[in-house]
Amino acid sequence: MQLMSASTRRIPMTLVALGVGLLVTSGCQSGGSRDGNASLASAVRDPILQDLPRPQGFRLDEQRSMARASGQFRIARCEYRGSSSSISTKRFYEQYMPSARFKLTEWGLEDGVYNMRFESENESCNIRIRDAGGGTTIVVIELGPRPRGAIGRPDPTPPPPGRGV
Repeated sequence: MQLMSASTRRIPMTLVALGVGLLVTSGCQSGGSRDGNASLASAVRDPILQDLPRPQGFRLDEQRSMARASGQFRIARCEYRGSSSSISTKRFYEQYMPSARFKLTEWGLEDGVYNMRFESENESCNIRIRDAGGGTTIVVIELGPRPRGAIGRPDPTPPPPGRGV
């Protein structure tokens, strides 16, 4: 039976120590980070806006929300509170809204509030995201029918006199 020398035994112990150090360090940097570098939250089904994604961990504030539906039309103003950073929450909606058939048409950042506008074939959705302090982020989703203006509609002007019938 051959015995390992003291220097040979140190190599596996050093590797084990490095591995444990990496695990501890990476564990401290994952989850719960509010710096925007954390991985995105999972999407969960919302009880009110069932086809729109909601970041896991965000809860509906029923006292500050309203929703109505009639046939194919719906309007809503729903407020949610969660602990992901505002930038991570913005990235969440950029990633998951297309799966609900909503396209990002514009976004901006003003006074610490992210404003995002999404549109589907029939609806428009405005999302505001802000840091409320104390590790809380507030998301306000406003949903309604997409405005139908004169743009793209045929001109209702009758043909000039002397032509026609």
